Amino acid sequence: MKLKFVLNEPAILINKTLVIGDIHIGYEYELESYGIHIPNQTERIIKKIEKIIKETKAKKLILLGDIKHFFKGISFNEFKDLPNFLDKLSEKIELIIVKGNHDGNIEDLVENIKVYDASGFRDNNIYYFHGNGKPKEDYKKCKIILMSHVHPLIKFSSGNSVMYERCWIISENKNSKLIILPAFNDLLGGVSINSEKIELINGFKFEESKIYLLDGTYIGKIKEIKNKN
Repeated sequence: MKLKFVLNEPAILINKTLVIGDIHIGYEYELESYGIHIPNQTERIIKKIEKIIKETKAKKLILLGDIKHFFKGISFNEFKDLPNFLDKLSEKIELIIVKGNHDGNIEDLVENIKVYDASGFRDNNIYYFHGNGKPKEDYKKCKIILMSHVHPLIKFSSGNSVMYERCWIISENKNSKLIILPAFNDLLGGVSINSEKIELINGFKFEESKIYLLDGTYIGKIKEIKNKN
């Protein structure tokens, strides 16, 4: 098994399978309701994913939940943006979807794409699930477990200045490794892991988890950096 973190991107490559999570197509419409006006982000996200596919030479793409943003059903804008998003990527690569808590009724907009529920699925020694619910019990038989949902961030502060960076959370036990993906959509907020606790699945300890930035910088274990920034 070849596992590679895509440098400076919230994406991971396992053999020829690219995995990303928390895309939240349509998030800009929620921002608009708060008076924050930005252009539609769908095309920008498509181009970014296509660039990563080209660079990694991936043959399969797993979308690890929260492909869309509107929580209750499908919004008017998602009826337009989501088919465009999925169709353009399907032309480039084989797609698999694991549903997240924002992906209710996404099946209504999907054709010829395998869709799993949020509990995910096992593929040999790898388990994929979103993270808002429990995975199936056979995750315990896997060497690698991938989840998203959390939108992990690390907070850096100096004086009155505060900034947040997306990060990877990696937790290991004697049998397997749990990897929590950063959110792919760079407009999203998230959980500041050095000030808030995350409940991990059974068998993994949050305090012992290792933190890496997208550029590969190792920050330390949670227990070492908690409440320091």
